[in-house]
Amino acid sequence: MEINVNNLVINYKKSGHGQPVILMHGWGQNLEMMYTIENNLVDNYTVYNIDLPGFGYSDEPDYPYTISDYVAFLKEFIRLNKIDNPIIIAHSFGCRIALKYASENDNLDCMILTGAAGLKSKKTLLYYLRVSFYKIVKKFKNFPFIKYYIQEYMDNSGSEDYKNSSPIMKEVLKNTINEDLEPILDKVKVPTLLIFGSEDDATPLWMGEILNNKIAHSKLIVYPNASHYAYLERSEDFKNDCNQFLKEGLNDVR
Repeated sequence: MEINVNNLVINYKKSGHGQPVILMHGWGQNLEMMYTIENNLVDNYTVYNIDLPGFGYSDEPDYPYTISDYVAFLKEFIRLNKIDNPIIIAHSFGCRIALKYASENDNLDCMILTGAAGLKSKKTLLYYLRVSFYKIVKKFKNFPFIKYYIQEYMDNSGSEDYKNSSPIMKEVLKNTINEDLEPILDKVKVPTLLIFGSEDDATPLWMGEILNNKIAHSKLIVYPNASHYAYLERSEDFKNDCNQFLKEGLNDVR
């Protein structure tokens, strides 16, 4: 499906029925990387799986977006689709948008954030890019459901994402990773489940611990020996933890 949002043609997939859930992928990815989450939800929720601006089949912004611009995009997407009381589930870069949106708006039901980016890293830009897909390729290249997508991304991962990006998207990346969201975390009031891998190189566990300490209504679950892609590596656990959180709330999540 396509929709015009702030003069950009946005590709997204709408499926299922029930309370709305918005899925937002990580940097250099697209909605296909959220398929495992989507498939878990479609029986009970209306799922909006989005190619964020500049990714997948969505238009690239005509100027270097900041996180605030992505928040404005999300707000308009919600308005145009007449979405009420949505749940947000996001990975990595998508979590930056979710966190800032939640700090400025009170219309969310809850959030599930995995491998959440948003805090200032001590790592260099080049390092941030190099960790993107190489480790997950080793783990998932033979998984029947996603091996096609992993192979597709393997050829375009790491620093190649930056080198092959347009000048605008290079500036978008710089804008987003250089903005520290820690000062606004106390404004996030929505119940938030945080899921991190203990071996996450891109968004290390210390980031998850800060998020958990700063967000008033949050819970942190750590998957031992899992990476930045814990939601794929531990897909069954992730599914169960998400379902339990969505059904019973924070107090009953393991």
